[in-house]
Amino acid sequence: MAIAGLLLASGCGYIGPPKAPELHIPSAVQDLRAMEFGDKVLVQFTVPMLTTDAIVQTSLRGAELYAGPAPQNFNRDQWASTATRVPIAVTAPGAVEKEFPVDPAWFGHQIVIAVRVIGDTGRFSDWSGFSILGVDPPLASPTAFQATASPAGVALRWTGSGPRYRVLRSMPDGPNETDHALVPAGESDTTEYVDTNAIFGTRYQYIVIAISGEQHQSLPSEPAVITPTDIFPPAVPANVTALPRPQSVDLAWTRNEEEDLQGYNVRRSVDMGPFELIAPLLPTPAYGDRGLESGKQYRYTVTAVDMVGNESAQSAPVTVVVP
Repeated sequence: MAIAGLLLASGCGYIGPPKAPELHIPSAVQDLRAMEFGDKVLVQFTVPMLTTDAIVQTSLRGAELYAGPAPQNFNRDQWASTATRVPIAVTAPGAVEKEFPVDPAWFGHQIVIAVRVIGDTGRFSDWSGFSILGVDPPLASPTAFQATASPAGVALRWTGSGPRYRVLRSMPDGPNETDHALVPAGESDTTEYVDTNAIFGTRYQYIVIAISGEQHQSLPSEPAVITPTDIFPPAVPANVTALPRPQSVDLAWTRNEEEDLQGYNVRRSVDMGPFELIAPLLPTPAYGDRGLESGKQYRYTVTAVDMVGNESAQSAPVTVVVP
C-alpha cells in the first residue's frame, strides 16, 4: 500500500492548458540601412535577439541578402527571383555590416535590398523592410588633402569634384578608445573647411569624403595628421589715443576681441629716443603715465599679447607734448 501510494503520488502533476510548441522562427530585421560607398554598397542591420515566440536565440545558421532592380509593379517573389544574392555570414544576433560591389548595370536605377535570417533549426525569418537605393556612378575620392594650423583652428583643403563634403576627425593619441574613432567634424560645399573646435597642442587625424545626399559617399581621402601650434599673434590694438595732462598722459584704445588675450604692452619714447617697455601685460585697454616732465615730447605704442606669449606688431605711434 505504501509503495502504491508512492507511485500514485509521483505520477500526479498539475493539469493545465497545453503549451504551444516553440517555433524557433527568427524575428525579422527591422533596421536595414544601405548606402553607396565608392564603388560598393554598404549594408548595415541588426539581427534581433529574440525569436517570434520571444525565445532568446544564441546562434543562427546564416542569412540571405538580396539586391537588385525592382520590377515596375513591385512583386516580392519576382524581385527575389532576379535579384543578386550576396554571400553573408551571420552566426549570432547583433550588428551586421556587409559591403558588396556595385553592378554597373544598376547605374541610374533604383535597387531594392532586403535580408532574411536563418535560425538554428533552418527556419527563415520574414523579409526585413525593403531598402530602396538609387545607384549612381561612384563619387571620386578627394585628393591632395592638407591640414594646416590657422588662427581660427585647423584649416583643411583638398581637391575634389563632389557636390558636398563631410570632414571626419579623430585623436589618434587619445587616452580613451573613443578618441581613436572618426567622428564628423563638419560639412562643406567647397573644397576647404576650418575646424574651429580644434585645440592647439592636440594631435588630430582628419579624412574627408565626398557626399551626395545621405545614401551616396566616396571612399575616404588619405588621412592628414596635424598637431596645430598657436603661433598667431593677436590683432594690433586699434584707435590708440593719448590725452596730455599736467605731468601725465592718459592712454586708451579699443579692446581686442581675441578669447585668448592675456594683456597689453605699452612702450614709450621720450624726445624721439628709442621705445622702451613701461607697462607690461595690462589687463584693460587704458593706461595713465604719471610723473612726466612738462615740455617734453612723448610717443607711445601699444601691443597685444595672447596667453602663450604671441605679441602683435606695435600700433602706430601717438605723439603728445606734456604741458
